[in-house]
Amino acid sequence: MLHPMDMPLRLANAVYDKFRAPAEFYLPVPERLMWMVGLRDNSEKFMLIVVDMNVQVTFDRRSLRQMRSIHNRPLPTWARPAAASLRLLMDNDWLLQGGRFMVAGDEPLGARYEHAIALGFLAYWHDVFKVPYDFVDLLDLADLAARRYLQKT
Repeated sequence: MLHPMDMPLRLANAVYDKFRAPAEFYLPVPERLMWMVGLRDNSEKFMLIVVDMNVQVTFDRRSLRQMRSIHNRPLPTWARPAAASLRLLMDNDWLLQGGRFMVAGDEPLGARYEHAIALGFLAYWHDVFKVPYDFVDLLDLADLAARRYLQKT
């Protein structure tokens, strides 16, 4: 289990640089060496910032249905598992608020890192709605989201 003092300094610095305000939440991603922080707002937009890759993307409920950004560009590969997980929750009537979300960690970049971002979103929203979960629940949901929204038929 990660302790708040284990959060990467680069993430704390990025929060200050990008948000100009303290984050609303600091969440260690279960069973991964990754942290998610963020600020929710009442908007429909979700901004995802990945500190370790120096990238960001913004999408909303409408663009998420087509797996596109708000600028009508295809979502980058690294954002697709997280977007699929959010779409799964929304399609199951979870009322998600938009906001700015940021991740950083010590997971290797690539598929495992992208999957960890999805797990972070799933854990965060379960915490917000006070829905109990364990790591296996999160894995199952992330896999279901990938099968449902990412695999081509």
